Amino acid sequence: MDGNPPEFEPRPITTRDGRALTLRAAAPSDAPALRLLYIELSETSEFGVIERDEVMPDEPLRESVEEGSAKGWLWIVVEGAPGSIVGDCIVRPEKYRRLAHNATIGLGLADGWRGVGLGRAVMDASIDWSRAHPALRRLELQVFASNAPAIGLYESLGFEREGRHPDRVVMPGGRAIGEIRMALDVAP
Repeated sequence: MDGNPPEFEPRPITTRDGRALTLRAAAPSDAPALRLLYIELSETSEFGVIERDEVMPDEPLRESVEEGSAKGWLWIVVEGAPGSIVGDCIVRPEKYRRLAHNATIGLGLADGWRGVGLGRAVMDASIDWSRAHPALRRLELQVFASNAPAIGLYESLGFEREGRHPDRVVMPGGRAIGEIRMALDVAP
């Protein structure tokens, strides 16, 4: 990838309901708290694809954070109290040179933290970082077609629908859900 990724400066934020949080880059030491977040998301979010038994143990998750950092990913954690992570967002640039101007973005927020402006704050921070990245031109994401609040958020941030994957996700019990592919131009 051409150009070094920018540093991510921690950001204090306040949700619409007055809760103070910090957005910061993930560290390998966050692995246990990230694992707990992913377990919670697997149990409480109807829009997740990872099941509880698929959540990585602490050590592989720590290695994943280290590897992502070495590869120039942005991995934001949303920290409440020290050591408490209530959300994360990963911006993962493509590894092949011909695709390196693209990055995939994914967002997850714990139950009780959705609908209070946190998703917008995390996405704004991720988009700002992506726009400052000398190699990135485009952010891409996939969202459950049934997740109207997320689709509305992404569209309000300028993401455009580019396609649909019908029956992409099969939930426990066999119900199939489509995903919508969206993208945002972040070129300067």
